[in-house]
Amino acid sequence: MERSDVDFSQVPDGPGIYFFRQGSEILYIGKATSLRDRVKSYFSKDLAAMRSPLVAKVIADSSHITWEETDSVLDALILEAKRIKEHKPKGNTDEKDDKSFSYVVVTKERFPRVLIARERELSSQFPADKIAHLFGPFPAGGTLKAALKIIRKIFPFFDTRFPIDERMSEANAKTMRFNQVIGLFPKELDEKAYKKTIRNIVLLFEARKKTLLKTLDREMKKAAREQKFEEAGV
Repeated sequence: MERSDVDFSQVPDGPGIYFFRQGSEILYIGKATSLRDRVKSYFSKDLAAMRSPLVAKVIADSSHITWEETDSVLDALILEAKRIKEHKPKGNTDEKDDKSFSYVVVTKERFPRVLIARERELSSQFPADKIAHLFGPFPAGGTLKAALKIIRKIFPFFDTRFPIDERMSEANAKTMRFNQVIGLFPKELDEKAYKKTIRNIVLLFEARKKTLLKTLDREMKKAAREQKFEEAGV
């Protein structure tokens, strides 16, 4: 595939994910802040040096490009991981050792933790019966960490190396309380409320944004009704 084969005016300028294809086969999947700019970058003369000979070969072997637009870069990051898991493109799996991909682990505990782990760490650090949800693979670990920082501003979660329970050491308890004060962790150990937070995070990583928005809308309306009820009783 060459630069002249692509009509860049048809490629959206917003965020999303793109697919390099050979017929019906998907060779490579990537994410972008600007799909148009990102796709253009694959047709530079020094692509092999900038990326890798493998990526250059994938582009050369491709017959066409398709894409999926998203509402945000965060949506693109999550959708990219979902599509890579579904299709397992050669360009993605061969470009990077599977064991170096990052995953998001939601632990199966009273107060589930949301953690990042490498493929090679999963079996040793997280027995299968201790994992409630597993999302990935995410090719860019740094981008994933940045995304989780954004997510926790909306949905504060625990990401400690130790379980959140009554068996915590005093040092761990102090660490937890400090992070609660600065807003990284949930302010209260409310199991029911925290499970809702985890459910919302799971919906986000399952790329079920519409369901998440409906859930949040329902919770906001419920909170508004309860507030009005309380005000009426004053």
